[in-house]
Amino acid sequence: MALSAADKAALNAAIAAVTTPLTNAFNAVGKITITTRLMIMWTVLTWIFYPLLSYKFGYIGTAIATLIVGSSSFIVWYIANRVFSINALKTIFHPMVASVLMVIVLILVSHLQLSLLFLLPLKIVLGISIYLIYNLYFSRAEINWFLNQTNWLSNKN
Repeated sequence: MALSAADKAALNAAIAAVTTPLTNAFNAVGKITITTRLMIMWTVLTWIFYPLLSYKFGYIGTAIATLIVGSSSFIVWYIANRVFSINALKTIFHPMVASVLMVIVLILVSHLQLSLLFLLPLKIVLGISIYLIYNLYFSRAEINWFLNQTNWLSNKN
C-alpha cells in the first residue's frame, strides 16, 4: 500500500509534533549548539532532497522529500534520550494508540447509514470520548505528574 502525498505530509507533521518540543528543551537547558547543528542538518537535507525529488517526481517528489527530511528527526529523539534520558517513543505510545483506536472506531461509524446532521456530532463526541477515556485510563501517572507541576507553578506565584 503506497502512501499518498497527504499521508506523507501527515506523518511528517506527527514526527515534528514530538521533535519541536525536544529542540526547544535543548535551547532551554543551554544546548544551543545541538539545536544549531540540527538546523544545519535539516537545511542541507532540504536543499538536497526537495529540488532533486521535486524535479524527478513533481508534487509526489516534494512529499517524499518532506518525509525524508522529517524522518531525520529520529536523530533528535536519539540525542534527547542521551541528554535527558527521555524515550520519545515511550512518551508518544499511548497517545498514538488512542489516536489509532479513535480512527478505527470513527471509520466504522462512518459506514453507518445515518444522516450527516447526526453523524458529524456523533463522530466528534465519540472521537473525543475514546481519546480521553483511553488516555485517562492508561496515562494516569503522566497526567497526575503534569497536574502536580502546574499546581507547583501556580502555588509559587
